[in-house]
Amino acid sequence: MAQLYARDVPDLPFPQGTDLLQVLRCPFIDIEDREDSDAVQLRWRRAGDMA
Repeated sequence: MAQLYARDVPDLPFPQGTDLLQVLRCPFIDIEDREDSDAVQLRWRRAGDMA
């Protein structure tokens, strides 16, 4: 997992109301053998909502 905050990546356009991008990868899905994008997901969130 990777987390990118809007303050750290000012050139990345974040959707309104979000300031955190989480990049999630499922280690049990082989990305090279997949035609769809189930192995990697992007989650746009508000950092203040994360506990």
